[in-house]
Amino acid sequence: MELFIREKNNLIPTEAAKNLYQVWKKMIVEMQEAVEDARRYMGGRSESLKIGVLDSHKSESYLWEYVEAFHDLYPDISLAVESERPEVLHKKLMENELDVIFTVRYDMERSGLDGNHVAFIKDTPLTVCMRTDHPLRDKEVWTVEDLKTSNLVVISALHLPSYQSMLIDLCRMHGFLPNIVYNVNNASSLVYNLHEKNDVFICDRYHKDTDCLHIVSRPIADTHSGVAMVWRKNDKQYLREFLNLIRNDEQR
Repeated sequence: MELFIREKNNLIPTEAAKNLYQVWKKMIVEMQEAVEDARRYMGGRSESLKIGVLDSHKSESYLWEYVEAFHDLYPDISLAVESERPEVLHKKLMENELDVIFTVRYDMERSGLDGNHVAFIKDTPLTVCMRTDHPLRDKEVWTVEDLKTSNLVVISALHLPSYQSMLIDLCRMHGFLPNIVYNVNNASSLVYNLHEKNDVFICDRYHKDTDCLHIVSRPIADTHSGVAMVWRKNDKQYLREFLNLIRNDEQR
């Protein structure tokens, strides 16, 4: 049975493969539930909370304390955390493979997910990252207008359309269009494509490369970013407890 068609460097699943995937995915879920039932009989952990985080974020800087606090309160609940790109997090949440995801704020403000609940936490300004030889490297706080004289490396609209739409709208509000010089496939690739001294990319303070030794990062005044916590309606009591733990802390 042919499952994949090779085209250059890509493997394309056949219709037979797609059908097997849909059927086997359901079987795997049933097997996982059976294992959890078996653990319950053996006195082990019988429940789990599945969390998704951005692979380009330093999510431990804002999530670690909540995971630890939840574990102290509910030691019998197994916590599983995995990191993925935004589009993968979206898909897994919609297919109930994840209970809650943490993604960048602009992604949820512009793309959204049908039937979801969203809470914005950890509000921060947008951040500009540049090479150490950039002409404005010594400016402690940037304005949006400072982007006029820089070349922008961005995430391709084919992979994350919410990123480019956020950036273009931001610049338009200040009377200009961004000078986009290079598109990358994901946020983790941005730092590697600052080839010229005038190149920059936009992210937020939780991006994993903001503390890179070869990069200077500065906040952009009067802008907003941060983290979006997204979940779908379900009957898991411990998911509600986890969400309340975070929201109550954010309100203090």
